[in-house]
Amino acid sequence: MSLMMANFKALEEKLNYQFQNQERLIEAFTHQSYGHENDPTMSTYQRLEFLGDSVIQLVITQVLLEKHPGIAEGILSKLRSSIVNEEILADLARYLGLGSYLLLGKGEEKTGGRNRSSLLSDVFEALFGTIYSESDIATVQKIFLHVITTYHLFSSVDLLGLDRLAEFDAKTRLQEIYMRQYNSLPKYDVTEVRLEKNIYFEAKLVFLGQHFTSVSKSKKMAEQLVAKQVLDEYQHRIKPKDNYVI
Repeated sequence: MSLMMANFKALEEKLNYQFQNQERLIEAFTHQSYGHENDPTMSTYQRLEFLGDSVIQLVITQVLLEKHPGIAEGILSKLRSSIVNEEILADLARYLGLGSYLLLGKGEEKTGGRNRSSLLSDVFEALFGTIYSESDIATVQKIFLHVITTYHLFSSVDLLGLDRLAEFDAKTRLQEIYMRQYNSLPKYDVTEVRLEKNIYFEAKLVFLGQHFTSVSKSKKMAEQLVAKQVLDEYQHRIKPKDNYVI
């Protein structure tokens, strides 16, 4: 545990926050598979995840109300959903390197649990549940804003911008069009590419015989961006009678 605790210093620097309760912090990274194999009495992250889920929802709601005064509740609700979802929370967890702190059972480790989006998003919520449990909502909001601001600099993705809605809806809208046109779901060809010392993801997609490509530091964002390319290209070319209007 001492080595693990020493490594938490890097996380504290990324968050610009110093944890007060080290035992609870370890709990936030303890998966039930680890407890089953090592100590069934160990507390795992589920309760902190439950708390963090509610806290993040509240923080995001407050931030969006302040950032977008006068915007209708329905739009803000969609924008909140574009942020508080498994894909984005997992990407934020990857940005913070949360996977490296996880305590997993051998089976979970072998099956790639350390990088699984569902697990990472849960741990991200548990982390903020931990922060709230030893501070207050104002501190959580400050840290969350710090994380998404630095993530924006890292990935060029502005999670709080209204343009985010078009990107968030792109894959869903394109999926509906694909089903009508091809009676199948879009098949994204995503590959990892290295540009200088950085790792990016390149997403490729074919629609109506035309090839589209997009690159991003996030696999999911690369898919969203290439889907948006298709929509932007065809929104003026597809006629209503085609039965797959964008």
